[in-house]
Amino acid sequence: MKEKRIKVLFDLEVEDDYPPVSSESLWAIMGSNNECIIDSIPFYVQGVSYGDTIEIDEEENYYYCVNILKSGGHSTLRIVFFDKEKKEEIIAKLEQFGCSWEGMQGSSLTSLDISPENNFDIVRDYLEEMSAQGVLDYEEPCIQHT
Repeated sequence: MKEKRIKVLFDLEVEDDYPPVSSESLWAIMGSNNECIIDSIPFYVQGVSYGDTIEIDEEENYYYCVNILKSGGHSTLRIVFFDKEKKEEIIAKLEQFGCSWEGMQGSSLTSLDISPENNFDIVRDYLEEMSAQGVLDYEEPCIQHT
């Protein structure tokens, strides 16, 4: 049986015009009992990562996250590139570390997924090095590595 993928809406807190949207939709794989597993990398949602199990509610043909039930062990980092010429090289290095990523068309924003099998500290150290060089900045909206 084919997995049913749905879009789940997350309401966002906007402060000082950030993020630039009031909600974000993430792909999820539908399970049973109003549960589903996040199947994309968040850009703006805080506290949720790829692989997390969430509880949803349906209203007027839209699905909304109402609760985070279980961590999937992934961590999410948000990266803003200041040096667009180095972006490709940095992304390639992050892929070598085993990371997955999603980018936004026409934006310097990239969302990074670090799976539980990957070494979070190596990724963070590399991003710190790039940040010190002024190439990028990053934030940690959901850290699940221990």
